[in-house]
Amino acid sequence: MLPDGDEATDVNSTGLIGGQLPNRTTPNAGAPFGWQSTEPNGKLPLPAGYDRSDVKAIGDDGTVAGIVSNRPLDEGGVPVIWAR
Repeated sequence: MLPDGDEATDVNSTGLIGGQLPNRTTPNAGAPFGWQSTEPNGKLPLPAGYDRSDVKAIGDDGTVAGIVSNRPLDEGGVPVIWAR
């Protein structure tokens, strides 16, 4: 179980998990978040001008790839990389 987690999307070989926190008003629009095993690791910052994101993959070096958007995420978005 991930504390405060709404969704877990990917995990790398070191146990870094990427997903999102819940958003009580807009489904699937929670802040991107990381956990190390089951311990909270912190929010991933959204680039200016975007209000939702989706973590897609995590590399073994800790790099997190995903998309950001202002529209529903099932309509796609702009690629983004977070270096942790």
